[in-house]
Amino acid sequence: MIYYIDGYNFLFTQGREQDPFESAREDVLDYFSERVVEGHNLVIVFDAHSSHGEFSRTYYKNIEVVYSAHGQTADEYLIEKVQFSKKPHEMTVVSNDKKLIKEIKDLRAHGLSFDGFFKKLNKKRKPQSEKPNPSGFGSRQMNDYLKKFKL
Repeated sequence: MIYYIDGYNFLFTQGREQDPFESAREDVLDYFSERVVEGHNLVIVFDAHSSHGEFSRTYYKNIEVVYSAHGQTADEYLIEKVQFSKKPHEMTVVSNDKKLIKEIKDLRAHGLSFDGFFKKLNKKRKPQSEKPNPSGFGSRQMNDYLKKFKL
């Protein structure tokens, strides 16, 4: 599964729209790079539609960072990415923009709010607890047994 994060949307949900954008973007990248669970491909997309640059892609630690082209919003980039994907069902767009999420879902991709995304990540991070053993003999009992018999 590839997760596409609406970068500025996340920044705005954190109340960081008044910060200098470069510093705030780096904080967003740090925030996500610390929370990426192994096996998740993460792409953070930022608007660059008001700058004069071209589309660009770079990497920051363990995540891909995309800046949309001049004249293209991050939403437009995300919709286009899903539209031209051969496997939209393997893509998830993460944003609190309800209109964007609806469009993404209409294109057969997944859409998640930031809350939903972080809940999903936290589930993946929690270690699996030991399955109950009907005999009552688990790892604790095994360790006690080994100590008792000096094995």
